[in-house]
Amino acid sequence: MPYCTVQDVRDLAPQIVIDNTSKPNTGQVASMIDDVERDLNAQLAHLGYVTPVTATTSAAILADKVAHAVVARVLRGRHFGSADPGQLGATDAQKVYDAWLKALASATDPTDLPDAETTGGQAEKAAVNWHSSGAATAAKAPFDMETRF
Repeated sequence: MPYCTVQDVRDLAPQIVIDNTSKPNTGQVASMIDDVERDLNAQLAHLGYVTPVTATTSAAILADKVAHAVVARVLRGRHFGSADPGQLGATDAQKVYDAWLKALASATDPTDLPDAETTGGQAEKAAVNWHSSGAATAAKAPFDMETRF
């Protein structure tokens, strides 16, 4: 069960037209969703969550975060951000996703997936030393939380 759909991406950023003739088209956006979700599931599994997450509240949180990451990829793929401050741009969308992943992995941040099943009863959040590059230095967070495009 996917966390996010192409319609979720459209709803988050209505300024983006996504159809069979757009660039990227509907199929390409669906592939972006699959890519983000695969990467996210790997990170969640490393933190001790059972994936895919199926609990209602947590799945809704993940749908929003995946949609933000996909909006960033779509906008970057089109080589533009939003000139309208009232609309979501690529940089802002990516920052939302990256900040949430960083908070989820942090032992000092209460961000959590409240009803998601874990492999050990509780997610293993590590004390992570985050650098401005977004790279983690602790053993529990081997992933670079900044998505590269």
